[in-house]
Amino acid sequence: MSVSGAKRACFFAQPRESVLERLSTRGQGFAVFTPKHRPTSIESARMTKSPIAICDQPRTFDRFPNRITKRAVDVIGAVVGLLFSVPLLAIFGFFLCLESPGPVIFRQKRTGKDGRDFFMFKIRSMRPNAEENGAQWAEENDSRRLRIGAFMRKWNIDEIPQYWNVLKGDMSLVGPRPERPEFISNFEQQIPNYQARHTCLPGMSGWAQINGWRGNTSLQKRIEFDLWYVENWTLSLDFRIMLKTLLSYRNAY
Repeated sequence: MSVSGAKRACFFAQPRESVLERLSTRGQGFAVFTPKHRPTSIESARMTKSPIAICDQPRTFDRFPNRITKRAVDVIGAVVGLLFSVPLLAIFGFFLCLESPGPVIFRQKRTGKDGRDFFMFKIRSMRPNAEENGAQWAEENDSRRLRIGAFMRKWNIDEIPQYWNVLKGDMSLVGPRPERPEFISNFEQQIPNYQARHTCLPGMSGWAQINGWRGNTSLQKRIEFDLWYVENWTLSLDFRIMLKTLLSYRNAY
């Protein structure tokens, strides 16, 4: 998915005339979207003779009843998830400490809605010094991964502390998976319209994830699936993704 003719897409809650004028001096190749507006289809958006195209179709995500409904599902799901995850945390925390002494829960900075950073919680699945050489993606048969960690990552068990992030409002049960700030600056240069995925809350699970676009797979395909989700969101789609997450372990490592 890309905005035809646009090299970069910019997103503003309330774009001011001065900002738009400043962008217009940079030449052709900008599409400006506000978080509350979107094109009918990202694929069908077209640049005009002006270097800036502002798309003003209301987004499904930002309709008040949809925001309330999605948030209500998130809160109920997070409370239930936290209650049911306590025994899992105890069991897997015990086996984790047997294999690798150290903290059971760790937090990692991620980028969420509107580009705001937050700390995401996970059960530790790698050795404590896994990133002593800096941030890096997990790979298949990653030597940093613990044996119990490999099992947890395959079945998404390491993600259950994120119910707390959902309850806090940092995340949703479903949405594009949040990425690390260290990687995003590169992704913005490589992937057209990458920032579009930050116009909604990131999720514990997502459309790209259940379709196998996770881990060390194509970034382009992952963003295509994320943007499709943003464009086609419905509550029933969220429930469909949540159910499929239980059996989604392709490229989970």
